[in-house]
This record gives sequence, C-alpha cells and structure tokens, in this order.
Amino acid sequence: MKATTSNSNQEEFVAQKGIKTRRKYKESANEFKWLHSQCISNQILLFDKEKLENSTLKSKSRISKECLKEYRLVLKDGTPLLPFQSSQYVVDYANSRLFYFNIMHQGKLTHFEFSINSSSSTLEGTTTGISNVPWEGELTNMGLCVGKNKMFVVYGRLSDSGAVCNSGCIYVYDLVRKAWLIPKVKGNQLTSIIKRHSVTCCVFQDQKTEVDYLYVFGGERDAVPEKELMNINNIVEFYKINWSKEKFEMELEHTLINKRDLYHDKVSYVPYIYSYAFQLNRTNNIFVLGGKRHSHSPYESKTIHYFNYR
Repeated sequence: MKATTSNSNQEEFVAQKGIKTRRKYKESANEFKWLHSQCISNQILLFDKEKLENSTLKSKSRISKECLKEYRLVLKDGTPLLPFQSSQYVVDYANSRLFYFNIMHQGKLTHFEFSINSSSSTLEGTTTGISNVPWEGELTNMGLCVGKNKMFVVYGRLSDSGAVCNSGCIYVYDLVRKAWLIPKVKGNQLTSIIKRHSVTCCVFQDQKTEVDYLYVFGGERDAVPEKELMNINNIVEFYKINWSKEKFEMELEHTLINKRDLYHDKVSYVPYIYSYAFQLNRTNNIFVLGGKRHSHSPYESKTIHYFNYR
C-alpha cells in the first residue's frame, strides 16, 4: 500500500509539473508572439545625400527614386535589429548619421546610433554615447529634430516603475561632443507649458536676426480632465536658443501661442502627430507635412495634408 501511494503521489507530482511547464511554455509563446507582432521590418528608406545634391533639384523637377536608398539595420555581427512600431528615429543628414530610439535589444529598450554609408546596404548600430540618456525610465512618443549640430528630444510619454505620465522636459544631444545636456528653461509663461507627447518640432533660424529657435507644434495628452472635450493640443510654442559654447550650456526662453478653439469653423490647422517639420530654405517659413491623423477632430473632415507656418 505504501509503495502504491508513493507511486500515485509521484505520478501526480509529475502531472502537475507537466501542467506548470506547459502553462509556462504557453505564456512564453504568447509573450513571444506579442513581441513579434510589435516589431516592424529592419529595412529603412533614406535619402542618398550625394545623389540628392547632384540630381534633379537643380533643374527644379521632382526628386527621383534614384535619390533614395534602402538600408537594413543590423548589429556589428550582422544580426538584424528589429524596431518596435513605437520606436522612433531621426536623421542627421549633415553628418550622415541615424539615431533610433527604443529598439528591443537583450531584453530591454535600447537606443542606437548608425553611420550612413551610401556604398553599403547595411547600417551597423552602436549604443555608445546616445544610450547614456539623462532621463529616468522609458521615454516614448517624443518629438525629435536635428539642427545646429544638436539633436532635440522634446516632451514625450514617460514610463517609470509602471507609472505613465506626460513629459514637459527637453533634452539635447550634442552631435559633436557626443554628450547629453539638459538646457535651462526660462520665460514668463513657464506655468503654461503643457506636458504632452507626440509633438512636432523644428530648429529654426530667423533670417533677419540670425537668432536660433526651437519650434514645437501640436501634440496630445493622456490624462485629460473630464471637462475638456479632447486631448489634442492646438498650440504653437517657440524657444529662443541661447548658446554658451564655453560652458557647454544652453538656455531656452519659452513663449506659447494659443490658437483658436478646435471646434470653431475657422480653426487654424493643427499638425498631425508625428509630422515632419523643416525650415524652408532661406525663408522665415516652416513647412509641416505628414504624420498620423487625429481620429477625433471634427476639422479632419477637410482634406489638408500640410501647412506653412510663417
């Protein structure tokens, strides 16, 4: 009887262990499927800088496909780097570099820098420099732009220890010194800075005064008071940039412009989230185009794909 009981207990133990193993395997498989569903291709399409400068732009005709080149994102050993759908990148064409944020690598979100070489079909990613970020936790949905040998990371959605909040911070990466800095922000309207994510931003130089600015358009918020109708922000901000090259410091003077009510018939156009903005050559205009459509704005019934901010 004792032997039979012992065998029965042993069989039950093995069965329970098998159930736990299958359950654990299923959970791991589901997690892998979820991770796989979040990934996108490691192929990226960029302008070929040399061909672009020597091509049809001189004849004022359309940019040809020859000015574009497809690359694959890889590690040094050739292993493909697969960005998430929520990963973001910004290109520094002046210095032939690509910066990609929040790619899953070795079990955590990692930031990569790539050197762009038009003679190669692959871009090898490194984590030096850019990965030493000044913020705590995971920052996603941020505004990204490059100008004056600086990369700006503007606002975003910050996750830390399970808590998620909107960010009102600006971080700057010096592309020459390869180091991060947190600029000092001043202005009479600092209390009016609205923490949000998915903004569109652009580095701009006034053609008359040669003063540099950081412009920030639109954006959205997660936690919106119930009394507000929507979380889309019809806002234009600009920061006057004061450089201090000797001390490696930067000061930003903040100014906010409130646009008209989103529900007004003659509302000013709100840029889509994740739009691309750039200063039109030798003018005081900023061209904004592309992005992701606002799903709840009544103004989206009209077909507008870009706008020119003067």
